[in-house]
Amino acid sequence: MHEQSKKSLREQKHEITARVITNGSNDSFWFLIPGATMDQPLYGDTGWVMWDSMTQEDVWGWENVKVYNQSQAMQFTMDPGTYTMKIGVREDESQLDVIVITRVD
Repeated sequence: MHEQSKKSLREQKHEITARVITNGSNDSFWFLIPGATMDQPLYGDTGWVMWDSMTQEDVWGWENVKVYNQSQAMQFTMDPGTYTMKIGVREDESQLDVIVITRVD
């Protein structure tokens, strides 16, 4: 099941951080913002980011959205408009409860 939210933005670069908890080996989500340009390669050609390799285990903590096996936070560039953020649970013990979008340029 995918949760969605919409937000209007001006053209800028953004990083996305979320408060998550995992149990170690179950530590990933699918992440997508249709129409956004990303500064790192995606997982295949689907447009989805495999957001993986989180450091929060068994406690709630903040993680940047990043591509599988990468340490740098992804940057999302979006033209002015309204976007739909989609997040899919990839592993059943990964949880997320807060999302923060931060302008970086």
